[in-house]
Amino acid sequence: MSAPDTPARRFDRNSIRGRILLALRAGEMEGMQFLERFGADMRNSLWSLIHDGYVRVVGEKKDTKYRITEAGRAACPNRRDPGPALDALHAPHRPRSTPQRHSMY
Repeated sequence: MSAPDTPARRFDRNSIRGRILLALRAGEMEGMQFLERFGADMRNSLWSLIHDGYVRVVGEKKDTKYRITEAGRAACPNRRDPGPALDALHAPHRPRSTPQRHSMY
């Protein structure tokens, strides 16, 4: 298992990796719980998080569980984070520059 590339990395809350980290922040999960919650498509994302050091495997075979690491907590999106779509709505208003009108005379 390698250390995360950048400790300041944050995952988007709408990405599968962000959703996995949010779920693990609430507590460890078993493999079957992952399948029920995220479906089979999450396998590559989960293994990527494990490889990068955001998630740790605990136990063996049927007793395998997954836990979030400190690096995973740091990279975990905040549930209350409005995300980029709402950030744009709350950005300060910038008035448009109005083109100057030239009179014909």
